[in-house]
Amino acid sequence: MSQKLSASRKNHRIVKKDEEKQLTNHPAWKGSYFVSQKKILLLDQKPFSYLLGLSEQKDQFAVAWVQENGLIADSSFGYNPQTKTWFYSNGSPHECKHFEDLLSSMFHCSREDLSPCR
Repeated sequence: MSQKLSASRKNHRIVKKDEEKQLTNHPAWKGSYFVSQKKILLLDQKPFSYLLGLSEQKDQFAVAWVQENGLIADSSFGYNPQTKTWFYSNGSPHECKHFEDLLSSMFHCSREDLSPCR
């Protein structure tokens, strides 16, 4: 088992294996390096470029992205296996069946605008 997968399982048990695999195999996945590297990796990237990683919040993951104005934002999100939805909260809860819909909702852009940072 890979190190990033075992770290993810240890800290984020609520996520089922298929959803976990979707994240850890995603080209934007940075795992535990996310926190220390996000600003460096997103520097000079186009709007709606993003990175995924482990969140400091239990049972959640993190995303950082370049906003339309060029500033870097970040947030946490999770997966609810009972409703089979991805979720985040920004004052009020938001749920989406598809991961890309969650990101486009968070970033306030279309799915076509999403650009994973490799």
